Amino acid sequence: MLFGRHDECRQLESVLDDARTGTSRTIVVRGDAGMGKSAILDFLAARADGFDVASCEGVESESDLPFAGLLAICRPLFGFLGVIPETQRTALEAALALTPGLVVDRFTAYAGALSLVAAAADIQPRLVLIDDLQWLDAPSAEALLFVARRLGPDRVAFVATARAGEDDALDLRGFTQIDLDGLDERACLELLRTRYREDVLPDEVAAGLAELTGGVPLALVEIPTLLSPAQLRGDDPLPDPLPVGASIRRAFRRDIEAMPPATREALLLLAAEDRGAIDLVTQALARQGVGPGVLEAAESANLIEIVDGHGVFRHPLLRSAVYDHAPPAARRLAHGLLAEACGPADVTRRTWHLAAAVVEPDEAVAAALEASARASLARAAFGSAARALEHAAKLTPDAEHKARRLVEAAGCFWRTGDARRTRRSLDEAESISRDPVLLADAALVRGRLSYNRGSGSEAYELLRAAAAAVRPVAPEKAAALAMQAAWVCFGTADLGPATDAALLADEITRGSGDALEHASMVVNAEALVLLGRTREARRLLARWKEVVDFEGYAFTLLMSPTTALVYLATEDFRFAGDLLARFHAAARSAPELLPLVLAALTQYEYRVGDWAAAHVHGSEGLHLGDAIGQHASTGFVIANLASVEAGLGRDSARDRARHLDDLVAETGFRSLRTYGHAAVGLLDLGAGRLESAIRELEEVDRMMREFGVGDPSVVQWMPDLIEAYVRAGRRDSAAALLETLSTQAEQTDGNWARASAARCAGMMTDRFDEPFAVALGIQDRMPMPFERARTQLCYGERLRRAGRRVEARAQLRPALQTFERLGAVDWRKRAATELGVSAERLRSPDAAVDYLSPQELQVALLVAEGGTNREVAAALFVTTKTVEFHLRNVYRKLGIRSRTELARVIAARRTQGSRSDSGQRASLA
Repeated sequence: MLFGRHDECRQLESVLDDARTGTSRTIVVRGDAGMGKSAILDFLAARADGFDVASCEGVESESDLPFAGLLAICRPLFGFLGVIPETQRTALEAALALTPGLVVDRFTAYAGALSLVAAAADIQPRLVLIDDLQWLDAPSAEALLFVARRLGPDRVAFVATARAGEDDALDLRGFTQIDLDGLDERACLELLRTRYREDVLPDEVAAGLAELTGGVPLALVEIPTLLSPAQLRGDDPLPDPLPVGASIRRAFRRDIEAMPPATREALLLLAAEDRGAIDLVTQALARQGVGPGVLEAAESANLIEIVDGHGVFRHPLLRSAVYDHAPPAARRLAHGLLAEACGPADVTRRTWHLAAAVVEPDEAVAAALEASARASLARAAFGSAARALEHAAKLTPDAEHKARRLVEAAGCFWRTGDARRTRRSLDEAESISRDPVLLADAALVRGRLSYNRGSGSEAYELLRAAAAAVRPVAPEKAAALAMQAAWVCFGTADLGPATDAALLADEITRGSGDALEHASMVVNAEALVLLGRTREARRLLARWKEVVDFEGYAFTLLMSPTTALVYLATEDFRFAGDLLARFHAAARSAPELLPLVLAALTQYEYRVGDWAAAHVHGSEGLHLGDAIGQHASTGFVIANLASVEAGLGRDSARDRARHLDDLVAETGFRSLRTYGHAAVGLLDLGAGRLESAIRELEEVDRMMREFGVGDPSVVQWMPDLIEAYVRAGRRDSAAALLETLSTQAEQTDGNWARASAARCAGMMTDRFDEPFAVALGIQDRMPMPFERARTQLCYGERLRRAGRRVEARAQLRPALQTFERLGAVDWRKRAATELGVSAERLRSPDAAVDYLSPQELQVALLVAEGGTNREVAAALFVTTKTVEFHLRNVYRKLGIRSRTELARVIAARRTQGSRSDSGQRASLA
């Protein structure tokens, strides 16, 4: 029975009610030790009528065993493995060590767990309970939180507890959280009355206990057992202050010390054996010549309960007290006995017991821990591997071997997003190693860490110095370090150092004919584009296409999204689209890489005029990046999504820009700010807010001059500022900037730049027909419908003002149709105003697509491509119920009833108004 938790219980019961009606929800209950978190889970399980209940408990000493918690949740569901997608099933079985094999991408395994839980919930609602989430092994916690975030209308109630102050490493954003405080005086009295009559414990003494314990339920239960009868009656005063934590520990110790010595030894073995496996404890006791009956005294005293061959302590703190009460030497002996009792199949558990049994360096144990880490890496359990390698390093006698293990641990910690432990491992490794190759490996990890979370300039200096140091002995590592340094500088917009690093990589790799040389070519091409030497970049990229094994490269995803975007920047639209289609299909089975691919795809689709798909993929990349902790890719996703939303006329673009400013403050990646301000400038220009547009775009102008970017197509802001100047009557400013645009267009030989310069010239000269004709002639050969429609709009405006109304309508009507198809609301209104008609009256028949949410449109696009509900769910890492839910909404909003009708509507949406070269767009498969 729970006391004083009425509001919390109502919230928790509502989770069950929602799951019964088909809405999954997640609640995390947070509180200090002894606040009754476990009791709340028991309460909820007792009220889960009609639910199948799956539960697991985080155990601090078990946190190094990969996927132990996930296995506990999934084991009862193995009968459903046959109904989940094969790729997910294979990954999940490998992660849980059910079958041999490698987990190529851990999030595919997590998606398998999601599909498994959802498949079971199709048959019967499920309640998933996790106690002490903060102590679950890291891969299980990551997997289960991924599952919780992706559940939809799946009849699953998901409730976890976490200890306040120890859950900082958990990403609990977006979940309902209940924080447990101490009970009020009335609830404390009700709890105490279940154990003590008023003549034994008067109300005034109970009130004193309530105050001194802070209302902690466990303290109210345990502390009275420490008090004398006189203190309980109030004849003697209560001790003040009453140290609650120490009192609880003393209460448990009194119970422990009341046991016979042999029983205490058995309890210590049980506390050290995290699973509580009685057979293992019995074997360990036998090695000491002790029979299993010694645990009966503890069972009779209600210290433990034996259920299904496992010994369970009556409270987790009791288990901790047993372990802490024993001297260190006794704890090591217990772990040694358990290690000897472990069978040959339980290598990981045996290894960790061995590690806990030694204090001096021991290479044999360290090697066993490293082997355990390798097994964890094969299952993509990076957190478990990191801790195993870290512990192995502590036990390694040789300094260089120790440093190597620390660097490998740092790499694994980096993969889990644990920056603090990454730095700590690197610091220690670098303090003891003199091996230049190992130090280069350490520098690469540190550079990646700095790139994602810290100072770009610091990362560059570190990486460049490491490349120079290692080049004489390992040139391939030097090249990799130089390329990483270049990428850092691309992010921080330091083009001089970026170019130097790219040239160093080229110098080292040229002529090798391997993947590093091919990657170096792309890095150098990007540097050339940013510097405005785009003609040279095109020649280099043409050679790349000749020498690279396209099939092999495409599916390694080695810097793939960036490769596609360099081709996009040089206006090789067809090849960029082909690359991105391949990368997107490949990344669907490797979700860890997917956010970056989706970010690149968003930029591509925005430029080629598939804005509905661009918004879908940008939104998916943002949500997925958050769900899997890919924060390094988030800025790139947001930058491209801001452009799309600006074109659509959505104020959310302004929020995206502010978010980018925050990211720049955190990371130093100044290049992100240019995209944000350019997006807001376009948004304001479209809405006619000219002064605001000018302020935003002049900030981009300032940054681009500071950075030294020489190709105007990298961030396509310059024509927007020229147009804003013209419309605001600032013709001198417009003329000066047009001269810059024209010069850069000539230097780079870019079609977009030349067409944009011609359009801007047409806005500024009295003899406007020729420049507009030039612009339209170029744009007829480019798959950029928004740019062409803008030229038609500007041309139509000039024609109408010149009194040539028939010719004006010939330009304005197709512009209006293109803006309508794209969903460019503000630009559509401007074109409609010029035509003298209502924009609302000219909506296209498929305009209802505009009212689909990003998730609905995402599902609609994939279903229209021919995907089944199950295939769409697998592609989007959601459940089939979620797909069905969104698809019903799509049908309702579009007024259709079948997949055939949906395919027709989507096809019309995506082909209406497209140019003859629209085949250069990427597939959405």
